[in-house]
Amino acid sequence: MSTGDARASAGNRLRAARQARGLALESAAAELRLDPAQLRALEEDRPAELGAPVYARGHLRRYAALLGLPAE
Repeated sequence: MSTGDARASAGNRLRAARQARGLALESAAAELRLDPAQLRALEEDRPAELGAPVYARGHLRRYAALLGLPAE
């Protein structure tokens, strides 16, 4: 992992993992039963748009699990 990768935002890591799996945003959203706009907000590091922090953390954990990433 390069220095640039270590500093990548959570959203950038989510997007890169999704794209590496060849998974469309809409497909991931359907699998998680979320609106694609919610996953887009996570990938663009805008978790405040998801409501209360507890919801944002829950969506983040589920999305990370789908992509095989650690939740933290």
